[in-house]
Amino acid sequence: MPTTYSNLSTSPVFFPPRYVERCGNASSDFCPTNHKQYQQCTDIENETIEDGENETNSNYSTVHIKHEKKYKKGDSYERHSYSIKCVNHNKDESKSLQYSREEKFLLPVTLAACVTVSSQHLHPRNTLCTARRGDFIGAYYQLELHNKVKTAADLVSAAAEGIIKEGTRLGKIHEAKSLSQQLLAFKHSGDGKCINYHKIPSEIGEICVNLYTQDSFWYKRINHVLRTVANITLEKVKTLGPFCYLLYYYLLNNSTTDILTVYRSLNLTDKERQKFMSDKVKLTSFISTSRSRKVAEFYDGNTLLIIDLNMQSDMFATKSCGANISSLSAFPVEEEFLIWPGTEFHFVKYVYHMAKKKHFIHLKALKKKSHSSISSV
Repeated sequence: MPTTYSNLSTSPVFFPPRYVERCGNASSDFCPTNHKQYQQCTDIENETIEDGENETNSNYSTVHIKHEKKYKKGDSYERHSYSIKCVNHNKDESKSLQYSREEKFLLPVTLAACVTVSSQHLHPRNTLCTARRGDFIGAYYQLELHNKVKTAADLVSAAAEGIIKEGTRLGKIHEAKSLSQQLLAFKHSGDGKCINYHKIPSEIGEICVNLYTQDSFWYKRINHVLRTVANITLEKVKTLGPFCYLLYYYLLNNSTTDILTVYRSLNLTDKERQKFMSDKVKLTSFISTSRSRKVAEFYDGNTLLIIDLNMQSDMFATKSCGANISSLSAFPVEEEFLIWPGTEFHFVKYVYHMAKKKHFIHLKALKKKSHSSISSV
């Protein structure tokens, strides 16, 4: 089934079909009844598989299909079999399946010390230091954009190339090609438009948001790299930076101010939880939260963040720390509010609910004098 378009906001955005759940079994023995060995396929892997399938239309049928992949070993090729289990669901049931994205809405997030990044010496070592101190967007600007003339189309090309490189490294080349093609379809919107972080073309920004929300390796890779700041390399700044830059500044200039509270479920150790209870905490990556407490609590982590977004702003301060992206999301039912990197919070209070055996941490977003270190360059 090909990817379809849906008119949202001002431009069409890709939405992948999500009514068939597929799980892969890489075992050499084809055994359809061995359910425990199956791992869920991503949406884009589903589409790739679906191109070669004929599936039934019943609401609850399960179809087992045997596939073969050819792997190169030395100068010869070996064939390995694996099975695909396809489970059709009706439209209403698929909504509950969409919640099952723990890698996006449950995994721990990384905090960084609240620091002011110096930009007096823009050389690679300082750029790497900037990235590892939690300002990945600023690091990309220093490395690839400072004192250079580039268009939004140039960044789209660089972002698409980065997707291909990362996908190749992870063995996700088919997903990478699909994502990069979707992004490149909007490259023309940035032709002749010098990159300006105040004016990311809306069509480009919207497809970046949608690609980030799709169930693929891409958002997982971005989150992993930005949350393991000590291991960031200049190569990662180059491959992930263009996309993150476009996404960040589109969100920044389309921020949401009418949502006052969002929620995020986490599984934290006591030591990790204590870090959130510092006077000030700063996020190093994009953080997926939900407007719906019900959605956040669905993941049933041992800790629930309750984040107050009601910032008192002045003419020098930003009014928000993220954007409601549900209308652009591949999973609108998640009611996602995406918080951008570098956001700082003030710890308000901690509550432990004995009956629920759950920790509740209340945070309040802090206003910032500038969007990032980029503005001081």
